[in-house]
Amino acid sequence: MAAILQRFLGRYVAGLEKRNLSLKMWSGRVVLENLSLRGDALIGMPVHLHSGHIGRLEMVVPWHKLGSLPVTLDLRDIDILCSPLNEHEWRPDEEEARQWSKKQAALRTRGGELTRELLEKLQGALAPERDDGSLSPGLLARILDNVQLTVNGIHVRYDDRTNSSRPFALGMRLSTLQIKAVDEQGRTRFVQRLPGKPVRKAVAVDDFSLYLDVEFG
Repeated sequence: MAAILQRFLGRYVAGLEKRNLSLKMWSGRVVLENLSLRGDALIGMPVHLHSGHIGRLEMVVPWHKLGSLPVTLDLRDIDILCSPLNEHEWRPDEEEARQWSKKQAALRTRGGELTRELLEKLQGALAPERDDGSLSPGLLARILDNVQLTVNGIHVRYDDRTNSSRPFALGMRLSTLQIKAVDEQGRTRFVQRLPGKPVRKAVAVDDFSLYLDVEFG
């Protein structure tokens, strides 16, 4: 189950691969606090990440009903501060490296989707566990499709001081964001992907706001 955290957050959160998550997973609940975003979390975007923090991460795994109840992933208090890359920071070789990393990430994502689709077509609904106790590919794919994500408290601030006479900051605040799997009628359900069919997701947003701070000299 640690693979689920890596799948969803490994590219953005620093140090997840170094934490001993396996033992914690067997308790059915993992809580991590004071996490930092990776320095390359915003790679591919023309911004520099000054700081990024996640106050709390909680993952609940219903071990006894993995085939019928979703794994829940809750994030709280996400703060991100970034600024534009100026001409001195925007170097051609670094941009080429950024684009390469972005393409590789896209290929890995698409490769994972193709592998999952192939496994489902070949194996269908497999037994919940293998002889060695690990999750079968079919069940793992079903779990990933049904992960319920909730984020409480997001603040992203873009601070631009490239124009010394008129610096400004653009910010976004979001109270709650929730993503969950739904059926064709939009009802919350533990769904099973059918070959060639998409998995439907519902996104709920609460208390979204934008602000602009301009300093007048």
